[in-house]
Amino acid sequence: HYYRQKFTQPLIAITGSNGKTTTKEYLTHVLKTAGPVIATQGNLNNHIGVPLTILSFHQDAHFFVVEMGMNHLGEIAYLTEITQPTDSLITNVGHAHLEGVGGKIEHVAQAKGELFIGLDANSTAFYYHDCPYISALQTKAQKITFGFSPDNNVWAENIIVSQHTTTFSLHYENKSLPIKLSLVGKHHVQNAVAVFAIAHKLGLSEEAIIQGLESFTIKLNRGRKIVKGSVTFIDDTYNANPDSMLSAFQALTEEYPQAYTIVALGGMLELGDNSPLLHEEIGKKAKALGLNEVFSYGNLAHNYLSGFGYSQNMCEKRFFDDHKNMAHAIKESLDKQKGPVVVLFKGSRGMTMEKVITNLENMTKE
Repeated sequence: HYYRQKFTQPLIAITGSNGKTTTKEYLTHVLKTAGPVIATQGNLNNHIGVPLTILSFHQDAHFFVVEMGMNHLGEIAYLTEITQPTDSLITNVGHAHLEGVGGKIEHVAQAKGELFIGLDANSTAFYYHDCPYISALQTKAQKITFGFSPDNNVWAENIIVSQHTTTFSLHYENKSLPIKLSLVGKHHVQNAVAVFAIAHKLGLSEEAIIQGLESFTIKLNRGRKIVKGSVTFIDDTYNANPDSMLSAFQALTEEYPQAYTIVALGGMLELGDNSPLLHEEIGKKAKALGLNEVFSYGNLAHNYLSGFGYSQNMCEKRFFDDHKNMAHAIKESLDKQKGPVVVLFKGSRGMTMEKVITNLENMTKE
C-alpha cells in the first residue's frame, strides 16, 4: 500500500467469476499499443500475488493492470484498499467459489462488489450491466456500462461466430464499428466490449483499440487448439466452473456444428454443498446442446455422466481416476469415428486435465 502511493498512472483492477485472467491479458495487449504496461503475471491474484504485482511497478510504465481473485468475503475489499484502483471492472458474477461464501451466488456478487464499494468518486467502475447481480452493486465511482443491449454506454450486436473468428458491431457515442476477433464465442465479445470501454476511457484512439482487439489471441491452456488430421483437441484445461463450462460448450457447438463432439471433463472444485447438483446440471446441458459423448475425471465428475443420461453401467465405463486410462478410453472412441471429431478438455485447475491431452498425443506418436 505504501509503495503503491508512489505512482499516479492509471491502475485498472479486474475481478469476476469467469474471464478475469483472459480479460486482463486482453486489456494489457490493447494498452500496449499506447505504451508500456505492467500487469499481473499468470493468475497471481490473491493476498500474496497482488502485492507482488504492485512491487513490480516502475515509473516507466504508462498503465498498471491488476487482477484480483477471491474465495471468501472480505478478500476483494482488502486488495482494493491496498491497490486503490483508478478504474475497475467486474467481468461477471457466476457459480464460482461458492464454498467460501456460504453457497449462494448472491454472496459471490457481494464479494466481487467489494471492488466497486472500495472506489472513490474520482475512480471509474465498468459495469457489465446485462448481469442483474452486477447492475445492482453500489459504488461512489463514476459508472460506464457495457453489454449487449442498447441501454449500455458500449454495446455489441450482430454477432456472427464462425470456425476461426467472431464478428460483431460495436456501438458507442452514436458510432458503429465493425470488429473481427481472432477468437470464437460470444463470451469473447463481452470481454472485447469491456476492453474497448476501458481503453477508450483511458484515451486510446479507436484505431489503436480495434487493432489491439483484432490481433489478440489466446495463450496458455485457455482454448488452444491441437489439430491431428480429422481430430481437433481443444485445450481449455486452465480452470472451470459451471458458467465457463456452459460457455465452452456453446462455443464448441457454434464453431463445429458438423463435427462429432466429445467433452472430457474434470471435476469443478469449491462449489460447496450444491456441487453434485451443479455437476449433474452441466451434464444435462451438454446433452441439451447436442454434444455426442462425455468422459469424466476426478472429484464428483461422475455426476456429469448421470446428468448426460448414461446408464449406471456406462457411467462406470466413462468415469476415471487416472489420466492415462481416460486417454485410452477417448482414443478408442476416436478410432471408431470416420468424420471430423472435436474433443474439448476442461476442468478445475486441480484436475490437471492437460495430462490427458499429453497422454493422447503420446499415443498418437506411437
